[in-house]
Amino acid sequence: MPKKTLLTNTTCEENGSSSQLVVLLHAYTHTSQQIDEVRSAVKESLPNADLLVPDYPAGIFANTNPSRVAENLVQHIEDAVTQRTNRLDY
Repeated sequence: MPKKTLLTNTTCEENGSSSQLVVLLHAYTHTSQQIDEVRSAVKESLPNADLLVPDYPAGIFANTNPSRVAENLVQHIEDAVTQRTNRLDY
């Protein structure tokens, strides 16, 4: 059974040789769409970096435990690293 996650938009974007993983997090009351300029800058300066840019509850009325968000984020980072390793080890 899949684990319940608080994060959405957790598909890792593969780029170039996938030699690095960059995780970008949006600010309080924002979403991942609002950091598209940062995403573009990272893609330009690190063309071989995979990107993980999740959304998480960060609205004014969000009462989610930040520790749970962090735990979910760690799990998605681990999943991205595992998928990258499996893809590169073929």
